[in-house]
Amino acid sequence: MHSVPCSNCRYFTGDYRLKCTVQPSIAQTEEAIDCSDYRPIPGFSFHSQDTI
Repeated sequence: MHSVPCSNCRYFTGDYRLKCTVQPSIAQTEEAIDCSDYRPIPGFSFHSQDTI
């Protein structure tokens, strides 16, 4: 699940009833790994400078 980007996408809601507003059927699944609608949350970085 670490490579599933949903929780860092601007369309991810975090609500179990509608996890994603664009691709709800694949949200939080392996199918979402290459989601064409993925848009990162502005300012989010997978590599925090605190870990350097």
